[in-house]
Amino acid sequence: MNTFDAENFQCNLDSVYKWAESSNMQFNGDKFQLLRYDQDEHLIQTTSYTDCNGKSISVTTNAKDLGILMSSDGGFVDHIMSVVQKATQMSGWVLRTFYTRERQPMLTLYKALILSRLDYCSALWNPNGSAYLIDKIESVQRSFTRKISSMDGLNYWERLDSLRLYSVQRRRERYVIMYVFKILHGLVPNCGLTFQENARTGIRAVVPKLNIGLTSHVKKLRSNCFN
Repeated sequence: MNTFDAENFQCNLDSVYKWAESSNMQFNGDKFQLLRYDQDEHLIQTTSYTDCNGKSISVTTNAKDLGILMSSDGGFVDHIMSVVQKATQMSGWVLRTFYTRERQPMLTLYKALILSRLDYCSALWNPNGSAYLIDKIESVQRSFTRKISSMDGLNYWERLDSLRLYSVQRRRERYVIMYVFKILHGLVPNCGLTFQENARTGIRAVVPKLNIGLTSHVKKLRSNCFN
């Protein structure tokens, strides 16, 4: 990105402000947030964006978009830690509120109130390659299943088998596969994936290769994106 791109982006914002005014709508400029993914200090110092009131939009390191905490470093560590914290709090609330530890009601409560938080938009923030984050998310389910009656003496994988549950990691992998399948068959918009077909192996998604010469910041942005 360069100063020309920044000027064009501000022009696009101004067009949206004019559209809102002509449509008898009003934005709340105090809620505008600016995430900067570029590390070009010169560009950061020489460019800024204004809200609908003409005030400079404040720069932030994290901003929530449709329930997902986006970070300026391109990673999802903050979002994952937030998800784990909220799921753990909900798990504690369930265990304090309901006396029963029977299998069926516990599974119903878990799937409705806790697992749904761990699943939401997980294909986007799936922590590829980070054993620490993968284990951190898995710990919520590991802890909750331990509280279910008749699970005494079983390790985590035996509990999953008995309860007919997938690990949370496997659930995320399934969501990624299903979304790629939908892209392949035109059921959802393609976010930039390409496919190739081979007579022997069939259709495969082409995994982009990271250029060795890229900076570590750009590599992190690329490796953390869905593509």
